[in-house]
Amino acid sequence: MLMIISVSLTMPYLGVERFGIWMTISSLVAVLSFLDLGIGNALTNRVAQTAIRSQYELQEVITGGLAILTLLSIGIGGALLIIAANTPWETLLKVSDPSLFPEIKAAGICFSILFAISIFSVGCQKIFLGLQQAYISHIFSAIGCIIGGILCWIAARNQASITWLLMAVLGSQVAINSLLFFILVYRGQFKAQHLFKCIRQ
Repeated sequence: MLMIISVSLTMPYLGVERFGIWMTISSLVAVLSFLDLGIGNALTNRVAQTAIRSQYELQEVITGGLAILTLLSIGIGGALLIIAANTPWETLLKVSDPSLFPEIKAAGICFSILFAISIFSVGCQKIFLGLQQAYISHIFSAIGCIIGGILCWIAARNQASITWLLMAVLGSQVAINSLLFFILVYRGQFKAQHLFKCIRQ
């Protein structure tokens, strides 16, 4: 729904070339979703299995799983940053306007950072699925979409760059979903004291 809204808001002022770049970069989220290496889905299964057995074991699974996803996010984010900074986007996307080159590179770097954080935030969502509390993650996702829509409207009104559009649409969703982590901390389901032990297990 948010993508449909963003298309109608951004197409008139971006123009054909910039709009194509915006859609290409924003669609990479779905294309690169496999980069979490299946850890998110495995975390859902492990959480569902341990939730009915032991709260202490559940705490270890959640802590270890999120720690691994954090390390993975840092690694993938670093790799994507290097790729984004060194990729000849103008050749790859066949852009004819040289004035767009800096904007494309900035958007690629912004996407790399947001995508890396999204690996962690999606992991938080997967935990709530395993806890049979999907409604909580859905509420947060809905809030993220609403905020993203409002920010996209503001960005479109001010004819913002592709980087700002990414921050408005993708950044708002990632930021709101990351707040799920603090619910886990508040519940005592994430503890940093035995972090390395939890990662090993």
